[in-house]
Amino acid sequence: MAIIDSSSNGLSPSQLDVYSPGDVIQGYGSEIQPHRLEDTAEHFLVGAVLWFDILSCASTNDAPRLHSESPRFLKDKIDLANIIGCQPWIALVIGDIATLSVWKADATVAGSLSFWTLFRRGDRLRRRLEDGISSLRKSIDETFAELGLSHLGTTGAYLVLTNPDLQQEAIKRAITLVFAYAAQVYLNTIISGADPKLDDVKNSVADTMNALQEMQYVCDAQALRSLIWPICIAGSMAGDVPTQSYFQSLIQGLGDEAHDFGNSATALKVMQKCWSSRIEGSPQFWDWATAMEALGQRVLLV
Repeated sequence: MAIIDSSSNGLSPSQLDVYSPGDVIQGYGSEIQPHRLEDTAEHFLVGAVLWFDILSCASTNDAPRLHSESPRFLKDKIDLANIIGCQPWIALVIGDIATLSVWKADATVAGSLSFWTLFRRGDRLRRRLEDGISSLRKSIDETFAELGLSHLGTTGAYLVLTNPDLQQEAIKRAITLVFAYAAQVYLNTIISGADPKLDDVKNSVADTMNALQEMQYVCDAQALRSLIWPICIAGSMAGDVPTQSYFQSLIQGLGDEAHDFGNSATALKVMQKCWSSRIEGSPQFWDWATAMEALGQRVLLV
């Protein structure tokens, strides 16, 4: 599994235009034999472009530019888990959440927002997330059962880490689970509002934190570099000091190298801007996008 570490680029979403993602995927797929996909550079490149296109939406408040193309590749041709460690279904859900966010914003500006339609569309996405998380949890529980364990813990982590096949699958599931819970935070802020006191927002932040803690049993600290998006999304909506301190410590623990060459330091500034603005009693609701706008920085959270 080759997990993308973009810490060396520090790209902003606007810089993705330089790479013309539409050009990258144009003509890709039909002439390539399916059994050779994992051996091609195109496989990696297209998967990376689709992933960056989806994750950039939280920063730009735009829908994925390749939204119509993503299912064709991520469902049938590209195993995203072997590229970035995250199963493809969650990438598709995040893209659909971003599309819902744009629809809500446009309808709000036009004065035509139907909360019934918002809740109905949001509920479909919520169910997809819940079903995906349930499936992941079932797979994890089955692995524990095979090892004679009821939960992960130190013993389970040792057994997983000493079995290469188990470890690779455990890492993919753990990373996907973190993104899935952070996607719930993303969705809940769209449906209910960017208020950390709301139960659905607060609970999904707590679930993301718990998933991150579980992940650290089976992944090394460097794996956190690929999780800037979920850390920033969930951390921005952390409403109490202990939870905020946890997310802050994750970023600070990445070290100077990650801060110097990636977007982790900016992600921390975004989270801190949300926290401080709420303390100051700002009348508006603060989320990562609001904070980025206030800071004058639209960064790709990778």
